[in-house]
Amino acid sequence: MTENNELSKNYMRSAWKIMLEQDLFSSLEILRKEMRYHGLEKVKPTLVARFGKIRSPGPSVSLENLQKNHVNETCLRHSKRSFYSKVPSSYMKNIVDEVVQKIGIDFEGEKDIYHVKVELNQVCQMIADISYPDKNLDLRLMLCSKRILTADLTDAEIISIKELVSSAVLDSDVKGGLRWPVGKTSSRDRFSVVGVWHTVTRAYSSPSLRLIVRHADRYDFRTGFGEAGKEVHMKLKGIVSEFMEQGAQNDSVSDMLKDSLKLIWDNFLCCEPFLT
Repeated sequence: MTENNELSKNYMRSAWKIMLEQDLFSSLEILRKEMRYHGLEKVKPTLVARFGKIRSPGPSVSLENLQKNHVNETCLRHSKRSFYSKVPSSYMKNIVDEVVQKIGIDFEGEKDIYHVKVELNQVCQMIADISYPDKNLDLRLMLCSKRILTADLTDAEIISIKELVSSAVLDSDVKGGLRWPVGKTSSRDRFSVVGVWHTVTRAYSSPSLRLIVRHADRYDFRTGFGEAGKEVHMKLKGIVSEFMEQGAQNDSVSDMLKDSLKLIWDNFLCCEPFLT
């Protein structure tokens, strides 16, 4: 690699860091203050890096934007662009066979799970979509928080949910792997099934991150659309934990963000064949 190419790589990683840092720190600080003010000790914040392609129209953050200093702040906040996270089998195989060992993370376990989607209680504080011409995968960085419900369900609600789940039938020929008998997708006019996933997930972890590779088969009852595919994403748990600790210094979090972006840049944003 020529010296100019190496300088370009270093510049891009530094630009990513500068671009993301202010918005990420601001979002984390807002979330931390909200948790303290409302006493939301049962809120679980997560910083997730997804790898795929930005699909819908709209501005994305690219090297040209950075060089011209025309970064649109709204690009770093709540985005209405879709992000296509399906990756080729060859990409996932490379991650599992080579990258996992290269970056020094350990196999944690495998789970085969059916998810019945009744209610979504995850809130997204920040979305940043980033693309670069010399990479054929894009990056979506998301800061999310999932509030654990503290209010107890009534006995009737518990019975309704149990009835809804227990009436599901395993069926490998349908999207999502589960089907319901006619008229059984709702229970007592209180709950209804809006989607179902069947995921086979392999997890790898280190003290600072958790890598997820999975095959996901989804079906959305509201749209009638289903799709199966392979996905890879990473939870940057060290950054959030460090920031949320009392007295955490931005310098240490900044260094962790820099290291994480370098790891992503070097190992997760190239795949063949090119996604179209």
